[in-house]
Amino acid sequence: MSFQARREMSTQERERLRIERLRKRNEDREKRLLNAKLRIYGRDNEILEQQNKAKAERERTEKERDLAMDAKRAEEAKMLSIMEKEREKERMMDAYQLAEFHKRQQQAKAQRDAEELAYRKSDGGVANTDTLFLQFHGEDSSKKERLKM
Repeated sequence: MSFQARREMSTQERERLRIERLRKRNEDREKRLLNAKLRIYGRDNEILEQQNKAKAERERTEKERDLAMDAKRAEEAKMLSIMEKEREKERMMDAYQLAEFHKRQQQAKAQRDAEELAYRKSDGGVANTDTLFLQFHGEDSSKKERLKM
């Protein structure tokens, strides 16, 4: 890639080019503003149309971008819910496997204690493991409540 050096312009030549650009711009402006057919109540219709087109284009691209972002957000939300369901399923499976492992590896004494505790819970008795064997057969478990009356 080669760069070409711009030739040096004298100040007179630069000034001439600047004046020429200004003159051309003013001529175009005069054509637009002084033409009675194009001018309605002093408005520059061409410029207004260009501005309206630019605004419409901006709004259209913004709307397209918003729609694309909404679709992306919806897809991400769907993926997130799927991942959350999978995580919950894995957690449930882990809990089930842990319970099965404990059930298989439980010692005989601990198994008897667990069965006794389950029996007491279903019977409406004391479910506290600390007092599991502190109640004896034939003991009145509601004695305190009765004595309060």
